[in-house]
Amino acid sequence: MTNLILAAGIPIFGILFLFLTSFTALILYTIAQGKQRLASHQPRVSVIIPAYNEANHIEACLTSFEQNQYPSDNVEIIVVDDGSNDTTKQIVQSHSAGELIQQDHRGKVAALNKAYQHATHDIIVVADADTTVAADFLNRVTAPFQQPRVGAVSGAVTPKQNTNGFLHWFQTVEYYYNNLIRNAISTVFTTDIWFFGCIAAYRRSALEDIDGFPAESLTEDMDIVMRMRRHDWQTVHAPFANGQTQTPKTVPDLAKQRQRWWGGGYQLLHKHNDLFGDDATFTFIAFHHWWWAVYALLSLPILAYQFAHWLPGPIIDIAFYTGRWLSLFGPVAVLYNIPNGWFSWYNAFGVLSGLLTSLLILTGLWYYDKNVGVGDIVALFLYFPYTILLNTFILLGVWEATQHPDKDYIE
Repeated sequence: MTNLILAAGIPIFGILFLFLTSFTALILYTIAQGKQRLASHQPRVSVIIPAYNEANHIEACLTSFEQNQYPSDNVEIIVVDDGSNDTTKQIVQSHSAGELIQQDHRGKVAALNKAYQHATHDIIVVADADTTVAADFLNRVTAPFQQPRVGAVSGAVTPKQNTNGFLHWFQTVEYYYNNLIRNAISTVFTTDIWFFGCIAAYRRSALEDIDGFPAESLTEDMDIVMRMRRHDWQTVHAPFANGQTQTPKTVPDLAKQRQRWWGGGYQLLHKHNDLFGDDATFTFIAFHHWWWAVYALLSLPILAYQFAHWLPGPIIDIAFYTGRWLSLFGPVAVLYNIPNGWFSWYNAFGVLSGLLTSLLILTGLWYYDKNVGVGDIVALFLYFPYTILLNTFILLGVWEATQHPDKDYIE
């Protein structure tokens, strides 16, 4: 029984290793190209900030745009108060640079479409109210629009550094890791397959082609990508258009966020399934989405069985075993004990995948000039159990979406 279950893990973890190897090749190619920064051309932009009960964050968001190194005459800032019942309205009114639009609570997409119709400039920059941007953000995020067929640009998002704790540490290294992969894919394939709408910019004519922001999607940012591709617009990643966003502070909040992401991804695949095979970007997104869902479904019970099967008896041994199994000590211990008969293809693919993931995380921290702290090291060392948690949320999100394919809600 044990041999059969572990044998089933060989192709699963083998494909995972191939997946990570392909990302590594793309990343190495991107690094070899150097950190390419396009020249700024500073078009006129309309910054749209939808806000619902964001009194704790809207001040910092507005200030970061007001202090951007960009000609103030080329920027209009529009805040849509989506029926807030806190002091969001009063804070916005205290900023002379921000124009306030109010509406009843109808959700983020309704706020975006209302502001988009009101905006006057050709480049529409969207930022979540709990996000702040770097001083050169507008220069960086607008630079790709020098290419006439670029319809949308997303920036590089990392968690705000105003919280501490294990969950924040793990999300930080995860975001840097994902930004590295997004940059590599965008560099090689000139498209951004994981489009983050919390800091992004759009060409007005491209939005007009798709009738504005889509209202019937849990992940409107990725829906925009596929709609624009139907009209031959490019969607790209600006790797140094940096911003920081508020990330979930508790495990239940993280679960809700990731279930929405993956449930929305499932909706996206169904909505645009006619593009499968015809559009390379959509085909890659579909393969990536379903691969991780299948991987989560198959790997979690195998890992649980493996952990329980070799669980020792005495409590002290259990503690050492658990610590080794959940941390980087595990792959290192396997490598050390290969001469003692520990080699198997199951172990080989698992160890190589773990070590390669750690290497890519370190590369992401280095590439984006992150000042590595204790939290980053802890998260790197214990990243494996965090991935188990994320895979659990993937399963829950996809399962809920299959049971309620038309689910929608107001954020």
